[in-house]
Amino acid sequence: MQKSRDEYAVAVIFAMGLELGAFRPMLEREHRTPKRQRGDPNSYVAGEINGHNIILAFLPGTQGTVAAARVSSNLSRTFKHIRLQLLVGVGGRVAGEDEATLQRRDMRLGDVVVAMPANGHHGLVQYDLGRDLDGGFQLKGFLAPSPEFVRSAIIGLQTDREMLTRISEHIRAVLDGDDEDGREYGRPPASTDVLLLPNVPHVSHGCDCRNLMSRYAVRRAPRAKPDIPKIHYGLIASGNSVIMSNGSRRRILNQLNNYGDVLCFEMEGAGLATESSCLVIRGISDYADPHKQKGWQCYAALAAAAFAKELLLTIQPDEGEANSSDTDNSESRDECATLTRGVYRPRQKVRERLFATKYRV
Repeated sequence: MQKSRDEYAVAVIFAMGLELGAFRPMLEREHRTPKRQRGDPNSYVAGEINGHNIILAFLPGTQGTVAAARVSSNLSRTFKHIRLQLLVGVGGRVAGEDEATLQRRDMRLGDVVVAMPANGHHGLVQYDLGRDLDGGFQLKGFLAPSPEFVRSAIIGLQTDREMLTRISEHIRAVLDGDDEDGREYGRPPASTDVLLLPNVPHVSHGCDCRNLMSRYAVRRAPRAKPDIPKIHYGLIASGNSVIMSNGSRRRILNQLNNYGDVLCFEMEGAGLATESSCLVIRGISDYADPHKQKGWQCYAALAAAAFAKELLLTIQPDEGEANSSDTDNSESRDECATLTRGVYRPRQKVRERLFATKYRV
């Protein structure tokens, strides 16, 4: 099936090939990929879910906010009617800096974090954008929020008691499918999901830390349904570093102390949010500590992809069209907003500053 470039309204972006591999089987059917605009270096996969014509794009072997911004910018050159961008993949859980917090946040490997407004903030913050002052590092602000119609759909899913069952069915459909590659995305044994107390030293980079488990592991009761991931909603911190240091994690959390609880670290969301409004969905593959392992990445990516599919099954294909046909695909831009150097600012105030500068008011 071949569709024109103008018929695609949803883009899903991935930082790694394994994340693309987790989402691609979620497509109900694939299309022949439309020809790219001249000068667009991205590679794409085209398909659909629930009547949504979807473009899948991925970073060219590099990670971080700059690479993500380039992919998003080039994508918008070829597909000019995108009204929803999803960033789907894996991230590192913010476990907390004391045992009480660790016990309170029952977030485990394979769970999913969705960026949503919390404590008066939009859901995504770039932790390495700001001013380095004598009194400490001062953040410059939050990034653009996800579109309103998407947030409304997510709130509906939060109250849907059958949502987790359907997400589990999406996961099972991939694992039980005919594609042998799908089996690589199976859930690792629960015994490999070990959360250690903060500041526990590690022997060497990439160690399995089995000698530390009996002494420093946080005691957590087994879940009644371990094969069904839980979905968590709140603040996600985005930046250009893979967080594997206890000291770095603590420093960043101290910077964000006034912004509320951060649930997850990731590396690309801030890059997309400087180009247009987007929604970040991250499967938890590690605990952002020196004991980071890759064994849960495939399953965590699959869990995030399953939530993204369930979201697209909830949103009707015509939702958001009123904000996309003549307003350059972003409702935040239509509602007097602009993004300047990663900071979400009212457009009217920017115009007033430019007027005052030009005419020396």
